[in-house]
Amino acid sequence: MNGRKMRSVVREDTMKQPGALFPIAFALGAVALSPGAVAREPTVITACQTISQPGRYVLANSILTDSGEPCLTITASGVTIDLDGFFVAAASDAIAGGMQGTTIKNGSAFSRDGAAVFLLGDGSKVTGLHVFTNRTGSGIRANGLSQEVLFRGLWVATGEPVARDDPRC
Repeated sequence: MNGRKMRSVVREDTMKQPGALFPIAFALGAVALSPGAVAREPTVITACQTISQPGRYVLANSILTDSGEPCLTITASGVTIDLDGFFVAAASDAIAGGMQGTTIKNGSAFSRDGAAVFLLGDGSKVTGLHVFTNRTGSGIRANGLSQEVLFRGLWVATGEPVARDDPRC
């Protein structure tokens, strides 16, 4: 018998043993059932605040402030905020900050004297957003970035649609 035929016989014999597949099936099941594998529910936002932890956030209602501070300040990387059709409004920047990988989507942002959205982080995304400012504000401002920012599905009224302080963005 040549060596080739011998190897195929060994391979066929191991596949016929049901116990050989058990460790693989067990390992796949353990990964699927582990707590980290389950998608976590987003954190609900009901008022203006600072977001200092990475994760997913969703607005439960429209929020606004006239304090001169941003309504939502993002100080963490890896933050996704789903406005869920609601709006964020402020006298200054409505949504500001955003470290690496920030996503703002699905709603409206209004600023009286600042930027509706002011992003500082690389790899950020702004999608499905209606942006409103008065004549002195910027719709979306991106500053100090070394990577591109994705803008998709935007509707911008008045002011400057996108202000780029850094020529790399």
